Amino acid sequence: MKGLLAVALLCVPAFGQATYKAGKYSGAVNYGVQAGMGAGENIYCPAGAGELTEGTPTWGAADGVAQLPARCINTAIASTPGGTHIGGGAATTYTPADTTALNTALGTLQCGDTIQLTAGATYTGTFTFPNLACDGGHWITVKSSGASNPDFPAEGVRATPCIAGTANDATNGRNNPGYPDYACPSYPTVLSAKIVTGSTNQPAITFAAGANHYRFLGVEVTKVAETKLGAGLVELSADGVTMGANHIIFDRSIIHGQPWLLSSSKNTETQGGVKAKNAQWVAVVNSWIYDTYCNSACVDSQAFSAGTGLYQDGPFKLYNNLLASSGETWIFGGGGQGPGTPNTKDFEARSNHALKPLGWMVPIETCAIYNAVTPKNLGEYKNMTYALVEGNYAENSWQGCQSDQVGYAWLVNPSNQNNHQAMAVTFDGTNVAVVADTNSFSHHGGSPADAANCPPGGCVLEIADITRGDNNVDYIFCNGTNGCDQLGMNLTTQARFTTTVPAGAGVSVNACVPGDCPSCKVENVTYRYNEIFNTTNGFQINSGLSSHCHDEAAGLARVSMHDNLLHGLSREMANGSDPYQMSVCATVSSNTKRSINTLEIAHNTCAIETGNSTGFGGLGHQVDHTDNQYFQGFNLHDNVSPAPWVISRSSGSVVTKGVGGASGLANTYQVDACYRYYPNEAPAGFVVTGNLSSFTFSPALSSYMVTVGG
Repeated sequence: MKGLLAVALLCVPAFGQATYKAGKYSGAVNYGVQAGMGAGENIYCPAGAGELTEGTPTWGAADGVAQLPARCINTAIASTPGGTHIGGGAATTYTPADTTALNTALGTLQCGDTIQLTAGATYTGTFTFPNLACDGGHWITVKSSGASNPDFPAEGVRATPCIAGTANDATNGRNNPGYPDYACPSYPTVLSAKIVTGSTNQPAITFAAGANHYRFLGVEVTKVAETKLGAGLVELSADGVTMGANHIIFDRSIIHGQPWLLSSSKNTETQGGVKAKNAQWVAVVNSWIYDTYCNSACVDSQAFSAGTGLYQDGPFKLYNNLLASSGETWIFGGGGQGPGTPNTKDFEARSNHALKPLGWMVPIETCAIYNAVTPKNLGEYKNMTYALVEGNYAENSWQGCQSDQVGYAWLVNPSNQNNHQAMAVTFDGTNVAVVADTNSFSHHGGSPADAANCPPGGCVLEIADITRGDNNVDYIFCNGTNGCDQLGMNLTTQARFTTTVPAGAGVSVNACVPGDCPSCKVENVTYRYNEIFNTTNGFQINSGLSSHCHDEAAGLARVSMHDNLLHGLSREMANGSDPYQMSVCATVSSNTKRSINTLEIAHNTCAIETGNSTGFGGLGHQVDHTDNQYFQGFNLHDNVSPAPWVISRSSGSVVTKGVGGASGLANTYQVDACYRYYPNEAPAGFVVTGNLSSFTFSPALSSYMVTVGG
């Protein structure tokens, strides 16, 4: 049982002059904030010199404790000029009528050219856009002929599936159930051109290594129905170790999979919208990426993903899009190429609508019956440095078919993703009698070299053992030549295990090699002026170890979360499982030897619609697995939430009292170094000031705002 120490509910409201308005389903809401929010696609990003899309942002150097991105992408049409070839001469406009003609155009294309696809036409295949070594004055535009229609959305206006002939309103019919209504002035005319993949696990659009300077406008990208797609519809890199594309913009385009229905087969899944690992200077603006989900072979789906390649990726820009995926709306990290994996750098996400349609939600016990999707969250950082998330609306997140996902909206979660392989071994009571596998078990297929990844003490086979606190038996092996490849090993001298196993026992194991990304970290991330609605939980800030193999990443530091509105949070969104019996506004979890460093949570308002009979629904700090001695630079102040701040540890008695011995009081919790506060250090529920900490609590209850009964 987890021990809980209720330190304080926080709240000393401070209001500024700016007004924030947002909310698709909750209606307009107003609340005071400390500073204004930028409006407009390029409000923070004036055009650069020479390469016009490469801007220097005006949002400042820092937001509180977090440094802001130092690069931004100006996505104005004027910043992607074409019309002439490099070296002079008028550019060519290609008008391919079919798939063959499009492939022909791609074979003769030059920098500055335009490919004008026919509105309403379908181009089927996997189309690879070449690397022509273009520059900032000679962009290639790939657009639909329908972009010149007066009903086509103007620059800076979000396109909807209306341009693909799909209405979603009371007049023309709701053909995208679960998604917001939108006007469709061109219905039933199709203004977009369609690029479709008809091959299993093959993208519709991909790029040659280093391909650059392409702008897509008014393009629909999808797949043939019932074609299982364990890939992205758009892939900017061939694989994790190949340089990706750069200077790529998708503008007013529609990228989507196949709608999920209760009757959907296992072939309907589409894993990704845009996969951008190893890519640089990539933007998606004023578009829809939706109906990406996993319900069969894949587990994690995304609308946009990056951060797992061999080359540093970024900057990235997501502006004014609707983004809907069952897994993560966006994710950076979640894999990697070993110790050399670089960190994604410079991400801007503003004015997006991130959601999961409620039609995807089925009772957990019926997941298998309905080939249900696997819901996770509305955005996650596992490998990110320098990000601004501003003015977004995040809606609908619940616990689904993967039990460790409990309906958070946004996660800050640096991860050294485990790299393991399921195997089976048989013991003779002293040694391994039958090796787990007679084939080579390699780390990333030999890249990097396996020998370099054999850690001190050998590689670990993790074996479930419910009698142990960590539920594992460790069988350790390493031949010292090929890393964690047990082929040809002398099991008597080169294999050992760390506990007694009965003779003749045959068990399933996970063979662990060092994690995919020991360099992965999350640093300098800002969330401000966002709205979160209808989720089980709000923010999760976590420094965790990988599942199975317990690999640690490179840390979490300098995160600023302020002036966000969270409402409609409910444990009902735990969807019948509800393992934690509560909804929380934010949870901070320290589960690694490296302490979280410098976190500020300020001026946020959180309302929980359906709480719980026990536990806490406010903000929490959890310490598990390791014995952290301190938590550096933790600054929590001027928030409104419905319950105390909670610190939990993996064992210990429950302490439910707050300041003054009562739960539910509001307070400012501002510390430079938070040492351990477990029940033995606060036996009466009081936090003792002095040598233990720099907690500062006012003795006067008038300093706190206390709301009872609403």
